[in-house]
Amino acid sequence: MKDRKKINVAKELEIPQGIAKGYFMEIHSGKEVVLNGQCDVLVLEDSVLKIKIDEHGITFHGRGLCIDLYNADGIIISGDICTVELD
Repeated sequence: MKDRKKINVAKELEIPQGIAKGYFMEIHSGKEVVLNGQCDVLVLEDSVLKIKIDEHGITFHGRGLCIDLYNADGIIISGDICTVELD
């Protein structure tokens, strides 16, 4: 059996500390993002969508970005999602 090395995924991906506190994000084939947790939409354009969760921001870049669902429980974003930036 190979020796397995544990890695801190959050550190490797440079995710800001505390951003995942109470939130869950799924990315489906670069076409849809499901985010569970209360958030605010700061920017909504065809190629940029920025949301705020607590004091953190998440910016999605792509083409044809739109919000399919937005309520107190979360948000569903669709389009051709190219990059996700965590502030």
